This record gives sequence, structure tokens and C-alpha cells, in this order.
Amino acid sequence: MLLGAAEAQGLEGIVSKKLASRYYPDRRSKDWLKFPIRPTGSYLVGGYRHETGSDQRLGAVLVGQPTETGLVFRGRVGSGIAGKAGQKLGDLLRGLETSTSPFTDELPKVDREGTVWVEPSIIVDVQYLTLTPDGRLRQPAYRGVRTDLTPEDL
Repeated sequence: MLLGAAEAQGLEGIVSKKLASRYYPDRRSKDWLKFPIRPTGSYLVGGYRHETGSDQRLGAVLVGQPTETGLVFRGRVGSGIAGKAGQKLGDLLRGLETSTSPFTDELPKVDREGTVWVEPSIIVDVQYLTLTPDGRLRQPAYRGVRTDLTPEDL
């Protein structure tokens, strides 16, 4: 209930502490807990990268948001893509490979390098902290594939 009220006010989250605990600068304590509000969104996958040292395991997906001008890059999502979840997503993406980037904007070299481009038809659910000033997802985490939506729904 408190977290919902904080979200309704547009806050980043809440901090709680044990009543008798003290605050010590520059030191973490299990007596103080942070509960961030993490919104979720649905994004199209426009590419993927393999895990470092592997040519099979999925390491991250590059996601975008459809706009009137095309697919706008929102960032790389690697957290949450492991084990069976990553294997299933990788299987879906491997049949959609293409030679060119589906994103309208020029991606930074660090994001382009090693990326396998795909037709943007797979929608993923992503939880994130906020958007950065340049419109990228901050601390994104993969939550699953959205089979209930189509790209036109976005």
C-alpha cells in the first residue's frame, strides 16, 4: 500500500529502517532497506548479442520503441536473460536474422559491435528504474516475451 502511494506520487521508491538503527555515512546496513519503484514496458527486439565467450548463449537483446518515424533505440537488456529464459528467447530470434539494423537512429559503436540484427516482431516485457536523459532504459531487466501483443499494439 505504501509503495503504491509512493508510485502514485511519482517517487523513486521508499526507504525503511529498523526503529533503533542509526545512520552511518558511507556504510551499508541491513537495517536500512530500499524499495525502488520499477515501471515495466513492452519493447520490440531489434537485435541480440551473444554472451561473452559464447557463440550460442544469448547475452543481451537490443530493444526499441516504435514511433511514427520508426523504431527508436531504448537500450540493451541483459539482466534476466539466463538459463532457459534466454535459450527460449534466443530460439525465437534466430529465425528472424537480417543484415541491417531496424533502428532509425545511429547506435553507438559499443551497442552495434557484435550485434545480430533481427526483424522487429518479438515483443519483450522489460522492468527498469527510469529513462536516462537520452531516452535509454536505466537498469533494465528482461521479464519475458509478450505473446498477447503485436507490434501494431505498441
